[in-house]
Amino acid sequence: MGYLIRFLILALVLWLVIRYLKKIFGSEEKTKPLNTKTTQPMISCAKCGVYIPKDQAFVVGENYYCCKDHVPS
Repeated sequence: MGYLIRFLILALVLWLVIRYLKKIFGSEEKTKPLNTKTTQPMISCAKCGVYIPKDQAFVVGENYYCCKDHVPS
């Protein structure tokens, strides 16, 4: 039983040391922030309410539609 506890403590200490070393010497590369220039506003379909990018919407007057089927005739 004593060996198991020693092994668990040793494993925990090793894990903490490795985690600390990775934090110090790890890559400085962070996740890239969202580039707002490439994002597009999302608009909702006037008929079904589905959100789609504005440049993919069908525009009739002031209303936006997600597909040709939803555009009123």
